[in-house]
Amino acid sequence: MKDDLVNNCQKEKEEIEKLKKQIELLKAKIEQDKKLFSTFSHDIRNFVNSILGFLELLTLQETDPTKFEYIKSAQNSVYLILNLVNDVLELSKMEEGKLKINEYFYIPINEYKSIYNVFYPSAIEKNIFFIGFFDPLLPYAIKGDEYRIKQIISNLFSNAIKFTPEGGMIKFKINYKTKTNSVEITVSDSGIGMTQEELDKLFKPFEQANDLVAARFGGTGLGMSIVFNLVKMMGGSVKVRSKKGKGTTFKISFPCKTYETVPPSVDKSEFEKFNIVILHEKDNILNSEIVKLIMRYFRRIDIHFKVVDRKELFELIKSNEDYLFIIPDLEDEYCSEDFCEPHLVESNKKILFIKRTRYKAKKLPYNVKVLPIPFIGGNLFREIKGMFDKQSSIEEKKEGNKILSVLVIDDNPINLKIMKELLKSMNMVPFLAQDEIEGMEILNNKKIDVAFIDENMPTISGTELIQEIRRYPKFNKVRIFGLTGDASDEVRKKLIEAGAEDVLVKPISREKLEKLFRQYF
Repeated sequence: MKDDLVNNCQKEKEEIEKLKKQIELLKAKIEQDKKLFSTFSHDIRNFVNSILGFLELLTLQETDPTKFEYIKSAQNSVYLILNLVNDVLELSKMEEGKLKINEYFYIPINEYKSIYNVFYPSAIEKNIFFIGFFDPLLPYAIKGDEYRIKQIISNLFSNAIKFTPEGGMIKFKINYKTKTNSVEITVSDSGIGMTQEELDKLFKPFEQANDLVAARFGGTGLGMSIVFNLVKMMGGSVKVRSKKGKGTTFKISFPCKTYETVPPSVDKSEFEKFNIVILHEKDNILNSEIVKLIMRYFRRIDIHFKVVDRKELFELIKSNEDYLFIIPDLEDEYCSEDFCEPHLVESNKKILFIKRTRYKAKKLPYNVKVLPIPFIGGNLFREIKGMFDKQSSIEEKKEGNKILSVLVIDDNPINLKIMKELLKSMNMVPFLAQDEIEGMEILNNKKIDVAFIDENMPTISGTELIQEIRRYPKFNKVRIFGLTGDASDEVRKKLIEAGAEDVLVKPISREKLEKLFRQYF
């Protein structure tokens, strides 16, 4: 009996040891698979960034409107692939507890506008009316993780466009709540909506409403899980309201961190004395939505305006009052040239059309302008202020006037080619190097103003190379910026601590480069 008990204990011990070994092997296999998947995902992201770079170059050169739209559609589709890869990588970081919120000061209107402009072509492809409101009282600069906030907005936009049928509508609003000192982002769509049961599992990873929705619309079901976790990490909240067949509204809010001395995005004192007349034809739904949007902007900063019908509009145009007439005309019912008659030009009647695209007519006089959609408050206010300037319309500040010598160090020849063309399009003088040896040779023999250094190179990391360059006092005047496809806080922190002034996350676009040069030069 005693021997049997000892034998049984021995067998159980051996079984436990076998199980332990199997568990260790399984853990090693999971870790190996994670590394393989991570490498695979990063490789895909590199290829996608290259494609986006070449599409960006095509947009700068294409003059045919139809071909330009094709390129923008392709660009948007590739961005969706990139977002999908990023979502999977983000989920992996969340599960490992490695995801962090990294806060810096940034200009919110610029960042939110850029992501709105990325998704706008996708909405137009489906004939979805996509309208956005950017609160002019939002502080000019706020502190937060701009990348994560744009990631949240991207997921909301992607879902709204995916689940809204042709001919539908999406409304995007960013409001500054002064009482709670918070930013509130709202995305409403007229899409398929959700039942309560579907809402209950909305924020779980890899969950879709049901199998039919998954089969019809695709996707991984990751987006909303990532949104929920990111907002929670920022100390914010997510609210959702939905009704099957009627659409869905997401409301995201998070603390607005800034200084009391930071001014609002728009100075309302510049518009106190303007007299504005808005045409509102209530039988046209799209024009009515534009009117509501303009009224929302004007009321927010106390601009005086009057809303009239077509008959009143033409009566006021004949009057001697100094008005600015805003005419929403998305269906092209009015011809801008009809408002260019000599007596109107001589009487200085100011007329601003809102159209789907920039109107291609004969050269319009200074008092007749066209503002294409999509527009944000800044564009609208800039046009208005320019038209009330008696001497000349206010021109936007020209970018890239300063000619700089720019060194790019990246082991990927495709990335070098893209950077070369983008920099040339901005009147910069590019110098290219595929490794640290070529890069140091150029630095020693050329007068370099700016250096972009990729983090992920085979022989030396960007962090190590920046540290090496910063050892030499003769390179102190060179402005160094990191390049990376990894937007994580750890990579950004490493590059900046090494001596980079800032970090650009791939894919690189002209807009990103212009923003950086505006900020530092």
